[in-house]
Amino acid sequence: MVEVDERWLPAVLNQTGPATVVLLNLSRDQLDRMNEVAMTARKWRKMLAEHPDVTVVRRRDTFPDFVKPDQKWIDVSVITGTFVLYEGKKPVYATLCSVGMDRLGNPETGPTTQMGTFEITAKHLSTSEAGSKPFAEDHEVFDAPWVHLMSSGQMIHGAIWHSRFGVEHGPGNVQLSPADAAYLFAWTSPVLPEGWHSVLTPADASDSKVIVHIRK
Repeated sequence: MVEVDERWLPAVLNQTGPATVVLLNLSRDQLDRMNEVAMTARKWRKMLAEHPDVTVVRRRDTFPDFVKPDQKWIDVSVITGTFVLYEGKKPVYATLCSVGMDRLGNPETGPTTQMGTFEITAKHLSTSEAGSKPFAEDHEVFDAPWVHLMSSGQMIHGAIWHSRFGVEHGPGNVQLSPADAAYLFAWTSPVLPEGWHSVLTPADASDSKVIVHIRK
């Protein structure tokens, strides 16, 4: 991850060719070292038009009703394939994920990720049981790593059999790169005790449950 000053973002984008760009808010306190905000925004729009393969993660201005200052939650977009971790209203990690191939289809009949608001109910270092959706349609997967089970029956897990993150790909589970899935596993609660392989979220742990918000 590279943090870039707004002035140099177009040049850095041209030289590095990143897959994901996280844009934060422009404000007038930057006038002492940068052009007028509207001019900078125009330069950014031109820059992004020249790089149509880049996925932009926009900072949220509105939030779901369940968000509280200390709430850990995950914002997943099936349209853009973005996956953002939040603590309250603060984004702390952003990456790309793969969702069901039929992004806006019927999750009961096809390869679609069910949208809605769910809770993390269990964590597994790895599992061969795919839950409500298979891990993959054209690969035999005996163990998927860094697995989170959601209350919908779907899973968030690492995928080692492809690298098309940010592109719809799969039967419906939310797939992350192994590195991103490992980071998520360490960030979510409950913490896996040393020497354990799996842990369930206690039913009475309402204040510490991690929420997954899957939307268009």
